[in-house]
Amino acid sequence: KARAWGLPCPPKWRDQATADQPLRARPARLDVGRDAILPLAADPRVVDGSDDPVAVAAGRRIERQLRRATTTTLSAVRVVGPRGYVVATSRAGLGGWLAHWPEIARGLKGEPSSLMRVRTAGRRAPLESISRGTPMRVFVTVPVVQDDRVFGVVVLSRTPMDVLKALYINRLYLLSAAIALLAVVAGVALLTSLAINRPLRRLQKMARQVADGESRRVEPLLHPGTQEIAELSQAIVRMAGALSGRAAYLEAFAGNVSHAFKTPLTAIRGTVELMQDHLQTMEPAQVRRFLDNMAGDTARLDRLVKRLLLLARARTMGPGGDVVDARAAAVATVARWREGGHLNIEGPGSGPAATISMAPETLESILDNLLDNATSHGGQDVPIRVSVSGPASEQGSAQVLLTVADAGPGIDDAVAGRLFEPFITSAGARGGSGLGLAIVRAVAEAHGGDVKVVAGLDGRGVGFELRL
Repeated sequence: KARAWGLPCPPKWRDQATADQPLRARPARLDVGRDAILPLAADPRVVDGSDDPVAVAAGRRIERQLRRATTTTLSAVRVVGPRGYVVATSRAGLGGWLAHWPEIARGLKGEPSSLMRVRTAGRRAPLESISRGTPMRVFVTVPVVQDDRVFGVVVLSRTPMDVLKALYINRLYLLSAAIALLAVVAGVALLTSLAINRPLRRLQKMARQVADGESRRVEPLLHPGTQEIAELSQAIVRMAGALSGRAAYLEAFAGNVSHAFKTPLTAIRGTVELMQDHLQTMEPAQVRRFLDNMAGDTARLDRLVKRLLLLARARTMGPGGDVVDARAAAVATVARWREGGHLNIEGPGSGPAATISMAPETLESILDNLLDNATSHGGQDVPIRVSVSGPASEQGSAQVLLTVADAGPGIDDAVAGRLFEPFITSAGARGGSGLGLAIVRAVAEAHGGDVKVVAGLDGRGVGFELRL
């Protein structure tokens, strides 16, 4: 008898359920961002007639269970018979005809469907239930298929859950997640404080010590926390050491400058005071001697000022784009000194060119300082030899050795280890400033070279080898 009133179901939509698994879940496929939201569903129509008596009787038997299920699922349920009439419902509308709904028509052919429709025709009230706050309603139709025949359609509809209700339902899980997140954040903040904030505060203290001139008290962090802070700590310690060394150097340099200027200035002041008091009673020879002393002290001051300026420029002097033949420059410098009366100076002689990256006047200044150093310590007649060795180079990149050696008295043991420091000299009584060798080293280093002490002539004296 069931086959007599059931509708045929196409093979495409026949249920694959078995006796061991009579129910089969349908995965959700609706997507608000992708699927269309259809207009409001039409009202059930009033059509003369009724559904099959068997369907009506089955509807009466399950209607109580539908209403009971609605209190739990909050879904409206309609059961539509094979002729399109509502034979059971959890709400009003029993006996209405719904075959004009597209999803009901497809369901009576065995096709299940899911769709979204607008929930109300008007605008939503501003203060509405959280559970009914969404502007749409979901409809799901499931055909009732038995022995390849469609005996009806079950239509379920429900307002979907919105964000607020989802948050409310999952409030315990969300609260637990929030507590866990806060614990993680607190742990990260604690680790950050231990690994970063505390070392940074200590770094700030180190920086303040450096700024306040307490560089000698700065020590590296014992527990820096991270590699970057450890490197920064070491950099601050190195900076503090460099500043401390620079301050000590400037202090010593200022003291040396003061001492170097004080001696001639004191002599000039004493001479001026003496001549102011006794000029009228002095012999002409005495006046000339005092004036000569003042002129000598003035020349010494002028030489000090020029050499200090040269030393300051030497530290920032670079090769630039100039090149010079060291051999030719040495020959010209020796010839100039011989014309000035220093006949015991021996030049490098002829040979291949030895090109270096340096301005000609800079190299002449270095040679003049080395020759002046030799004559001021060994005397006007001390034997001096200037030599140049090194391969020729058109690009000026070959290494050239320029040596100035003498046969003088040698180096005073008191200054042997500090020859290249400013104001270190054993010829202060003879007007030596102690700046010549400091200038030579500064210029050599600024041009990528160096200078060192070597043996003098014939086992005597001292020599200086300039490597460029």
